[in-house]
Amino acid sequence: MTVSVYFHDLRRALRYRELIWYRASSEIKARYKRTLIGPFWTSLSMAIFIISFGIIGAKLWNTDVASFMPYFCSGYLTWMLVSTIITESRMIFLSNREILNSTAIPIHVFVLELVLRNFIVFAHHLVVYAGVLLFFAYPCNWNLLLMLPGLLIISLASICFVSLWGIACTRYHDLGQLSNNLLQIIFFLTPIMWPPKNLAGDKAHLLVDLNPMYHFVNIIRAPMLGETPSAYSYAFTLSICAILLLLSMRVFQRFKHRIVFWV
Repeated sequence: MTVSVYFHDLRRALRYRELIWYRASSEIKARYKRTLIGPFWTSLSMAIFIISFGIIGAKLWNTDVASFMPYFCSGYLTWMLVSTIITESRMIFLSNREILNSTAIPIHVFVLELVLRNFIVFAHHLVVYAGVLLFFAYPCNWNLLLMLPGLLIISLASICFVSLWGIACTRYHDLGQLSNNLLQIIFFLTPIMWPPKNLAGDKAHLLVDLNPMYHFVNIIRAPMLGETPSAYSYAFTLSICAILLLLSMRVFQRFKHRIVFWV
C-alpha cells in the first residue's frame, strides 16, 4: 500500500512534465529578469569566490594552485547543488500553499520542479568549471562521463529527500532552521575546501568515510577530476538512496493528506 501510494503520485506528477519544466525555467528567468547575462550572474559570483579561495587555499594547504583550483571548484559546485536542494526543500509546500489549497495537483510536481531547477542552475555553473580546466590546462579523460551515473544517484536521492524533508518541515517549521545551521557545520567538516589527505590521526578518516555529503560530492567531483569514484562511495550513496526512499514512502503515505492543513 505504501509503495503504491508513493509511486502513484510520482507517476501522476510525470504527466505534468511540461508544467514542471515551465515552472522550473520560469522561476530561474524571474530571478534574473532584465539582466544581461541572466542566471550566469550567480555563476560569475561563484567564479569570483572559487578563484579567490582557490588561490588562498592552495597557500594554506601548501599545494599547487593548478591542482587545488580544479579540486575546489568541482567540489564546491557539487556541494552547492546538493546543499541548495536541501535548503529549498524546507519551504517547498509552504511556498506553494495557494496551489495546494485550490487544486488536486500531485505533490511530486513541486518536488520534481525543485530538483530540476537546481540541476539547470548546476549546468550553468559548469561554465566556471570549464573555465578553470581551460585556464590551468587540466587534463580530461573519459572518466568525465561517470558524472552521469553520479548525477542520476543525486537526483534519485534528492527526489526522496525533498518529499520527506518538505513534509517534515511543513509540520515542524523549526526543522528548516536546524537544517540550515547543520549545513554550515557540515560544510567545514566535509572535504570541500580542504584535501582529505591533510587529516591526521587514527580516527580522522572516519570524518570522511562516514560523511554522506562527502560521498555524494565525490561521485561527481572524482569524474570531473578525471578519476573513478570509489566503489565505497557508490555503495554508500546508493544505500542512502534506499533509506531515503523507504522513509519518504512511509511518511508520504501517512501524512500526504495532512499537508494542506499544515501550510
